[in-house]
Amino acid sequence: MLNFWKNKVYRKMFINFSVIFFLVIFLFTSLIYRQIYKNNIEVLKHNNQYASEYVESIIRMKQNKIDDKLSKIYHNDQSLSDVVNFFKLDMDEYLTSRLSSYKLFEYYPTINKFAEDCLYNDDDITRVILYDHVKDRMMVYFKDSAVSLKTWTESGPSEPYNVIQKAGGFFITKEIFDPTSLDKLCTIYITFNDKTSFPSIGQFGASDIIMVRDNSHIVLNSGITSPYVAKNIDFLLEQENMEGEIQTKLFNKVLYSTHLIVGEDYKVMTFIDTSTINPDKFIVLALLILAIVAFAFAELFVASKIGRESRDLDNIIGSIQSAKSGSFVPSDVVHRKDELGLIANELNDMIVELDDHIKREYKLKLEQKQMQFELLQNQMNPHFLYNTLEILKAKALMNSDAEVAGAISNLGGLYRGLLTFDSIIPLKDELSLARRYLDMMSFIYDRNFFYTIDVDQDVLEFKTIKFWIQSLVENFFVHGMDRNNDMNALIIRGYRDGHKVVVEIQDNGIGIESDKIVDINENIRNGKNNGIGLSNVYNRLKLYHGDGLNMNIINNEQAGVTVKIEFEEDSGV
Repeated sequence: MLNFWKNKVYRKMFINFSVIFFLVIFLFTSLIYRQIYKNNIEVLKHNNQYASEYVESIIRMKQNKIDDKLSKIYHNDQSLSDVVNFFKLDMDEYLTSRLSSYKLFEYYPTINKFAEDCLYNDDDITRVILYDHVKDRMMVYFKDSAVSLKTWTESGPSEPYNVIQKAGGFFITKEIFDPTSLDKLCTIYITFNDKTSFPSIGQFGASDIIMVRDNSHIVLNSGITSPYVAKNIDFLLEQENMEGEIQTKLFNKVLYSTHLIVGEDYKVMTFIDTSTINPDKFIVLALLILAIVAFAFAELFVASKIGRESRDLDNIIGSIQSAKSGSFVPSDVVHRKDELGLIANELNDMIVELDDHIKREYKLKLEQKQMQFELLQNQMNPHFLYNTLEILKAKALMNSDAEVAGAISNLGGLYRGLLTFDSIIPLKDELSLARRYLDMMSFIYDRNFFYTIDVDQDVLEFKTIKFWIQSLVENFFVHGMDRNNDMNALIIRGYRDGHKVVVEIQDNGIGIESDKIVDINENIRNGKNNGIGLSNVYNRLKLYHGDGLNMNIINNEQAGVTVKIEFEEDSGV
């Protein structure tokens, strides 16, 4: 079946089909896996919603029980009077009022009975805390083997929260007011054990579910499953939207949802970290097996089809090879009705005709000679220009014109330097090229132009590209030189500034308008053509010196501009 592998055409065809089948099956399997993945997320969302509603229902139920107990006080005049006296009177006065109003066999609920009733009748309650706003004292009822009471005087409003934090769990608050003045007498804090208050929380199959109030939070499930949620819990709990998502990695995110609990400052936040969602391993295994089986069947089908095609092609090739060796064997693929069958029929006819022709004629051996033609191109020899300039220089000297001879010598030296220097040269060689150009310009403008090169010795060996200083100098003569000024001057400075080598080209020309300086510097860095060749110089320097290059155009205070180029000491390709 795999005999076709030696055939390049069918081997390539088989590989192409294999890649296509693999991609199609991979894509189809990925889509199925993705749909299962999304379904799991939706299931988790519903489970989280059910769990949040369950938490709210438990808190509502406990609120209702507490309200029922408090209503017994509010609906009994003696109870309400006793509660008011308890918080407003001194202890001696309170006990005296109790004794004076005592009647045998008469029962009415008090605030102490309320606390004891809460602790005895709800195993989830761990503390009942009363904060007396009138006397700034706090009473804590807690349950060990029996109900115990601990009192703090001058405790301050923050003390109940400290006790609650030590006790753990969540709490429900209630207020007691004076019915006559409506002044707040007491705030009741009832703390609950969060581990026992929600016994069925694990049955909902929720993800990370957290109850939040102010700056504290309680993890309601067995533990935070997401490493990202555990690490960034404070950031996640500060989200203001009711629901949303936060991207954690390229293909992973955390989905969060907030459920507010009416009547309390609590809210339930649930988090789904997509990186922790793993579809059932049996489903994944079944998908993998299905993909492998589908790919295997596709490969067998293609291999069998291509194998038959390859055998017929090999038969035709065998007939051709036999004809090359002088043994004419007709092809037996003539039964096919496609192009291969047509080729086989034509080949058989050709073999018969060729066999007859060879028998009638001599075999001729043709020799072919291949002629080679070379394209000749006339190239200008640089030595011709050098020799011509030397002849002109000699002629000028014969005529006693030393200035013209010097200018010709500078031009020849400049041209020779351009062709003979390497692309990367020391700064001193670049300055030498610039000096020859400046000498030529001094000859042209006679006494109307002066220049100075002041470069420190310790930067002369700094490596840079060739022929950029001359471009900046030339820019001065094209755009900046004041033809009406009798003292046109240009100064080239070079020095070291810390880890940087700085080159400044300063002139006293016509300068640039202040509002255009910023645009010119911006265009230089963006590589835009600013019409004065600066971008070309900057781009060439940038290619070699990289990010260690900085170039700025600055207006001088008196006249002209300064082009300042800064190189990092270790810059360069």
